[in-house]
Amino acid sequence: MSAVPLDEWIAHLIALTTEPPPGADVAELTGMLGQAYLERYDLDPDEALLAAAVAAFDRAIITAPNHEQAVRWYWGLGAAQVERTRLDAAAADHDAAVAHLAVAYQGWPADDPQRDVVAVELIEAIWDRFLWRCLKDGRAPEAAALNADEVVKAVQAVMVSPASPDLATYAQMLFGMALLARYDHGGGAGA
Repeated sequence: MSAVPLDEWIAHLIALTTEPPPGADVAELTGMLGQAYLERYDLDPDEALLAAAVAAFDRAIITAPNHEQAVRWYWGLGAAQVERTRLDAAAADHDAAVAHLAVAYQGWPADDPQRDVVAVELIEAIWDRFLWRCLKDGRAPEAAALNADEVVKAVQAVMVSPASPDLATYAQMLFGMALLARYDHGGGAGA
């Protein structure tokens, strides 16, 4: 991040993405703009900033899906969509958040400690989607059991390194909650 105040940084990035200089990496600048909007949203939770972050990350990914920074854009996009679910729990945002965080997790270098943060955010998004589907959507018990089983399988597929003991413990707690939910919703202990 630049030493430039955030609003000035955003204005500068908008100018660079609107009229890029020759040879500019427009996708990277657009991804940086998405990150700047997300950071600005953290300071001032204005939904327009969140929408701008989603749009910028989306443009960056569409422009250069194989860019070396694309996993970071997927992470930012997933994080922004998680936040949107907290404002207005729409099914599309839950599914998109999980999908984008999964792409980020799968593409993140395994030896990068930041991958554990991405993993935990993915597990949280999976769990939040389960809660939304089962507890707030009023689904039938059979659907709840299937959703709980889906959560258990999805969380099992996400690994958190023991090098991040707090994150690993938190991930195990969420996994335990998923197992309990599967049991409570009729999946049984051995399902």
